[in-house]
Amino acid sequence: MKQILHTVIILLVSFSVSAQTRGARKVDEFVLSNCEVAMARLDNYALSLQNEPTTIAHIIFYEGKILESLSKKILPRRGEAEARVNDLKRYLVENRLIPSNRIEIINGGIRKEHSVEFWTVPNDASAPKPTPTLKKIKYAKGNPSRLCSEMF
Repeated sequence: MKQILHTVIILLVSFSVSAQTRGARKVDEFVLSNCEVAMARLDNYALSLQNEPTTIAHIIFYEGKILESLSKKILPRRGEAEARVNDLKRYLVENRLIPSNRIEIINGGIRKEHSVEFWTVPNDASAPKPTPTLKKIKYAKGNPSRLCSEMF
C-alpha cells in the first residue's frame, strides 16, 4: 500500500511538472533603451528559441517614455516601439536564423517606460496576455527613431 501511494504521488508530481512546461514561459523583460543591452538580450533569447525548436517566439512591446540616460526620459514618437521591435525581429531572422513564422509580435499597449517581453510558447499553448499599465501617453512630433540604426 505504501509503495502504491508513493507511485501515485510521483505520477501526480510528474504530470504537474509536465503541464507547467507546456505553457507560455517569459524568458526576459526589460526597458528597451540601449542598443548593446538589447542585442545581448536578443542573443540570449535566440539561444532559448534554438534550444526549443517547437516553440513560437512571442515578443510583446509596450509604448512608453524612452530612457535617454539614467535620469532623463523623453516622449516617444507615435509608432516608435513598433518600429524598434520590428528591428529586433529582423535581427532574429537575419542574424540568428530564426524563421519569421516562429515570431509573433504583440502590441501590449502603454506602460510608464518603453519596454519589451520575450516569451517562448509551445504550439498548443495560448499566447501570453499583455499587461499595460497606462491608457494613454503624450507623443513627440516626428517620425519614429530606430534603436540600433547602425546594426540594421
